[in-house]
Amino acid sequence: MFNHTLKLALRNFVRDKQFAVLNLLGLSLGTAAFFLAMQYASFEMSYDTFHEEADNIFRVAHLERDGNHIYEGVGSFYGIGPKALEEFPEVRNFTRLHRADGMVSWANPEGEPVSYHETNAYYADQSFFDIFSFPLIQGSRRDLLKNPNSVLISESAAKKYFGDKDPMGEVLSLTTEWKGGNYTVEGVFADVPTNSHLSFDFIFPITELLTNFQFDGKDWYWINFYTYLLLEPSADVASVGNGLTDAVDRHIHFLFQTDNYEFNLALQPVTDINLHSNLDGEVKETGKWPSIKAFIIAAFFTIVLAWLNYINLTTARATRRAKEIGVKKVMGSSKSALVGQFLLESIITNMIAVFLATGLLLAFFPTIERWFGITLQFDWGLQYRYWLLFASLFVLGTLGSSFYPAYHLSSLKIVHSLKGQTSDRGKSGWIRKGMVMMQFTLSLLLLTGSLVIYEQIALMKSRDLGMDISNKLVIKAPRETKTGYWRSLRNFKEEALKRSTFTQATTSFEVPGRD
Repeated sequence: MFNHTLKLALRNFVRDKQFAVLNLLGLSLGTAAFFLAMQYASFEMSYDTFHEEADNIFRVAHLERDGNHIYEGVGSFYGIGPKALEEFPEVRNFTRLHRADGMVSWANPEGEPVSYHETNAYYADQSFFDIFSFPLIQGSRRDLLKNPNSVLISESAAKKYFGDKDPMGEVLSLTTEWKGGNYTVEGVFADVPTNSHLSFDFIFPITELLTNFQFDGKDWYWINFYTYLLLEPSADVASVGNGLTDAVDRHIHFLFQTDNYEFNLALQPVTDINLHSNLDGEVKETGKWPSIKAFIIAAFFTIVLAWLNYINLTTARATRRAKEIGVKKVMGSSKSALVGQFLLESIITNMIAVFLATGLLLAFFPTIERWFGITLQFDWGLQYRYWLLFASLFVLGTLGSSFYPAYHLSSLKIVHSLKGQTSDRGKSGWIRKGMVMMQFTLSLLLLTGSLVIYEQIALMKSRDLGMDISNKLVIKAPRETKTGYWRSLRNFKEEALKRSTFTQATTSFEVPGRD
């Protein structure tokens, strides 16, 4: 029976090619758009979930309020980590990060220097790779960062500096405004995944940095460290945050006694940073939840629109199959048999549309990433929850979009069917008209939203900036550490103006237009 129904369904596809292609085109494009938006959203929601202890890792953030001035940032005192481990049994471990931007150099066997200005470099505690599950390619995880003159580098950095040469044991030189020197490569880690809120290519030991004159004995003075805590699964996160605030109060209580001054610490789940954090000092762009939410809503609108389009086209085609239905009923076909036939045809159409949509996405993935500047990455292990949601939704939607056309066509009366007539009167007619209205409403909403976004982007691109940026070059150079900073700026500006390429030069601590 199933084979017979399947043959009939395939014959109907071949006999009515134009209708089949039109339906498949609408479903495929709608499914591809839905799949694309949901895949992007699920990837963004998968940030930092690859760590083994992801649910128990928290970052220390702080809020300062001085009268009407509010500052919320990711920085913290470097004394907070050790204090948290000492005073709170819920804290299992901690690690701290501090930027180590500067010139990294290596002298190749020919004695020629290989040098780059690196901005993805950090000092870190030895526990960094115990808390975060970044894979190690070379080196012993047990001995990482024990040697104060060691360095860990990414796979890309190893290729960049050493090519095909084994980097283990090679010496890299760091010149920075913080703590530089010569460091021996004692480990190579896999490139940091894109779905990590951190981005780094070099990890230097933090022990030597803390002995430098800027930090020695000032564990409650500088607030430019990233601090991460590993908590027990049963820990009361809010209570730990409040306790850390009290600990800070004990060490810098003179600040807390100032009128209108407020200082609080809070713990952020590491898995929430990409979507919900919007603090100063973030390593990468964060706070993406509003845009991701818009993507998800647009994705659901699109797939529902594709299903409604399919339902309306199929029911509109009823007149072309009315005689077929009438003859089958005269020959003794039951309503359930007709429902089964049309349901199978609809399911096959939806299944073909899914395969076509998948093929379209795989073929155009690189182009889509380049056009929209987004990252798309399949990883069933990290995103299985979202794929299960997608599969469940799609099965329900496919059955829902298939059942109504099947029920509508099988419900046609024999007399009307043999005459090639269909009726849209009564309940069935109102349902169909309602779906047509819903289809047009969703279409208008999507078109209006797209037009508004396009106009906003066009406005931003054409808006008067208040200054002419043509023929202006911003140079971000490595800081000179051996001479005075202002003297270096002055010397560089004087040298630049000696060249005919430049007509004027000025210096600033920040690019105009940024906070």
